[in-house]
Amino acid sequence: MKNLLTQNSKLKHTSEYHRCRIYGFGLTPILTCPCAGDCKHLCYAMQFRFTFKKTKSKLRYNYNESLKKSFVNRIQYELNRLRCTHVRMNTSGDFYGTEYLEKWITLAECNPNIMFYGYTKSISLCKAYIIPDNMVLRYSYGGIEDHLINPCKDRHAIICKDLKELKNKGLINGSKDDLQCIKPELALGLIYHGVKTYKPL
Repeated sequence: MKNLLTQNSKLKHTSEYHRCRIYGFGLTPILTCPCAGDCKHLCYAMQFRFTFKKTKSKLRYNYNESLKKSFVNRIQYELNRLRCTHVRMNTSGDFYGTEYLEKWITLAECNPNIMFYGYTKSISLCKAYIIPDNMVLRYSYGGIEDHLINPCKDRHAIICKDLKELKNKGLINGSKDDLQCIKPELALGLIYHGVKTYKPL
């Protein structure tokens, strides 16, 4: 049986830096992104290692497992076995429906000592729920529901072309430290590091 929770290089680096245990869960991109907009042509999860057959297969496997009623128990088992302190939800993909989001809410409620966090463009879906205190959602610009983001109240993220643009906009840099996502500051910048031609979102 394949592990559902894994670590990529950024999560490993952040874990070592903060001396914690961060694992992530990814899904097939675009397929699970109902609110994707202009971000589709920049999507990092459609480039680099994500184009490898093995990676695609793993993300498809994760997606199929997330559809099952046993998903919560599977994740809970891995949380216990890996002794997770943080879980990055949707390292690729997004909250694609109510049942899927509810599964993560259940996991957060059952594990108050673990911090669950992630970026999402499924804003109307997430705003329809009372999110547990140990589950941080940061709304990401570039989707079809950008108009639902209140930059004066909501944690949000903006993709920037480079460090200069990020600094000019006065944003915190979340590109290297994944736990910047959970900080209380509302605005966060992420530097685009894909190979496709950058176009401002």
